[in-house]
Amino acid sequence: MIATKVENIDQIRLIDRMGMKIPFDIAWWEKNLRRGDIYLCVDHNDKLDYAFRFTGKQPIVLAFERFVMEII
Repeated sequence: MIATKVENIDQIRLIDRMGMKIPFDIAWWEKNLRRGDIYLCVDHNDKLDYAFRFTGKQPIVLAFERFVMEII
């Protein structure tokens, strides 16, 4: 599994243009990126599995696959 740091909305737009399915719509990313960087985890078949953010010592999972589970 690979984690990728997303710092701005342009990175998400690029992933979308490259044909990879991004979980959630652009508005979700814009809203959550205003609160800080988000990490995407990708499994071996290049499917975006989940997004999380580090706050302190523990990561907070923001979303799993296509379902939004905002915890913040």
